Amino acid sequence: MELLPTAAPELNPVEQVWAWIKGGPLANLAPPDLDHLTDAADKALIELGHRFPLLTLLLRHTELAWA
Repeated sequence: MELLPTAAPELNPVEQVWAWIKGGPLANLAPPDLDHLTDAADKALIELGHRFPLLTLLLRHTELAWA
């Protein structure tokens, strides 16, 4: 168990994932409605799930110990 500070988004792997999605696949996206945004976010998450090396880099970016 590792105690984390109350506010440290740089240590949260999920924050790294959303930063990648917002800066990559969803950058400059202007969806006409929430359904289109949801579909684009789902597609980006599925794409990310198939890119294990990128997932590993996002996790290592947190500098937390992991196995």
